[in-house]
Amino acid sequence: MRVRRLDGADVVASQYAFGVRVAAALVVLIVLVAGGYFATRPPTGFATGDVLLVADVANQTGDTLFDQSILTAASVALEQSGRVRLYPRARLPLVYQTMNLATHGTVLDYALAQDVAERDHVRWVLGLSVSRSAEGYRLEAKIADVRQHLDVDQFAASAATRGDVLGALDDVVIRVRRTLGDSRWASRDRQTAVPLITSASLEALR
Repeated sequence: MRVRRLDGADVVASQYAFGVRVAAALVVLIVLVAGGYFATRPPTGFATGDVLLVADVANQTGDTLFDQSILTAASVALEQSGRVRLYPRARLPLVYQTMNLATHGTVLDYALAQDVAERDHVRWVLGLSVSRSAEGYRLEAKIADVRQHLDVDQFAASAATRGDVLGALDDVVIRVRRTLGDSRWASRDRQTAVPLITSASLEALR
């Protein structure tokens, strides 16, 4: 077998090709790193460790089963996120006192939750609602930026039966978490379906 000796031009060409491959690899690496960097800084401005106040569920179905079960399931699912801290409801009585509101019997609806958040220096509020629809049930969620006094996003999902509501809630919560900055990669190990991390039974959740 003949061994071909590289002349100066061949060496330069080989080094150039190697340099191009290294540069291409660096570009790919930078894109990946930048993607992860900006994934932690979503357009909403939500930052890792920010507190989220979840309002009471606006239940328009007349079925009291949804009053607490949806709130419980949504809270547990949100706690899977490595970015979100949920507002401790144990603080509500103290805030209610400053607002001259009754500690018991006060419904923390979406509007009141924003007032509470503003008083307690919390920027983000999540409102959830469930209603009847032609398809069965409709779940909706909306996120408020209290500092900016605006709704930054909202989502909806349908469920054919009462038993499908938790599955629809799972879809809504995943989209909420994405809006708050959970990337597909970062949340892959933190996305257990709502019925699995809570209960497949709404009655049990209540």
